Amino acid sequence: MSQPTVWRWLHGGGVDARLVMPIVKATNNAVSPHEIRPDLYELIGTSKQ
Repeated sequence: MSQPTVWRWLHGGGVDARLVMPIVKATNNAVSPHEIRPDLYELIGTSKQ
Protein backbone atom coordinates (compact mmCIF):
# COMPACT_ATOMS: atom_id res chain seq x y z
CA MET A 1 0.00 0.00 0.00
CA SER A 2 1.27 3.44 -0.80
CA GLN A 3 1.64 6.16 1.80
CA PRO A 4 -1.06 8.33 0.15
CA THR A 5 -3.48 5.39 0.29
CA VAL A 6 -2.91 4.89 4.00
CA TRP A 7 -3.28 8.65 4.56
CA ARG A 8 -6.72 8.56 2.88
CA TRP A 9 -7.79 5.65 5.13
CA LEU A 10 -6.71 7.51 8.24
CA HIS A 11 -8.47 10.69 7.19
CA GLY A 12 -11.90 9.28 6.49
CA GLY A 13 -11.51 7.81 3.04
CA GLY A 14 -12.17 4.24 4.10
CA VAL A 15 -10.51 1.03 2.99
CA ASP A 16 -11.48 -0.56 -0.31
CA ALA A 17 -13.16 -3.93 0.37
CA ARG A 18 -10.71 -5.63 -2.02
CA LEU A 19 -7.83 -4.67 0.28
CA VAL A 20 -9.27 -5.99 3.54
CA MET A 21 -7.85 -9.52 3.36
CA PRO A 22 -4.41 -8.45 2.06
CA ILE A 23 -4.18 -6.07 5.04
CA VAL A 24 -5.19 -8.83 7.46
CA LYS A 25 -2.54 -11.14 5.97
CA ALA A 26 0.12 -8.40 5.94
CA THR A 27 -0.46 -7.74 9.64
CA ASN A 28 -0.31 -11.47 10.44
CA ASN A 29 -3.91 -11.30 11.72
CA ALA A 30 -3.10 -8.51 14.18
CA VAL A 31 -6.03 -6.64 12.62
CA SER A 32 -9.32 -8.41 11.91
CA PRO A 33 -11.48 -7.82 8.84
CA HIS A 34 -14.24 -6.59 11.15
CA GLU A 35 -11.94 -3.90 12.56
CA ILE A 36 -11.11 -2.66 9.08
CA ARG A 37 -14.60 -2.73 7.52
CA PRO A 38 -17.38 -3.51 10.03
CA ASP A 39 -19.91 -2.34 7.44
CA LEU A 40 -19.18 -5.38 5.27
CA TYR A 41 -20.41 -7.67 8.04
CA GLU A 42 -23.59 -5.61 8.35
CA LEU A 43 -24.20 -5.81 4.60
CA ILE A 44 -23.92 -9.61 4.44
CA GLY A 45 -25.79 -10.16 7.69
CA THR A 46 -23.08 -11.80 9.78
CA SER A 47 -21.64 -10.83 13.11
CA LYS A 48 -18.11 -10.53 14.35
CA GLN A 49 -16.68 -13.94 15.21
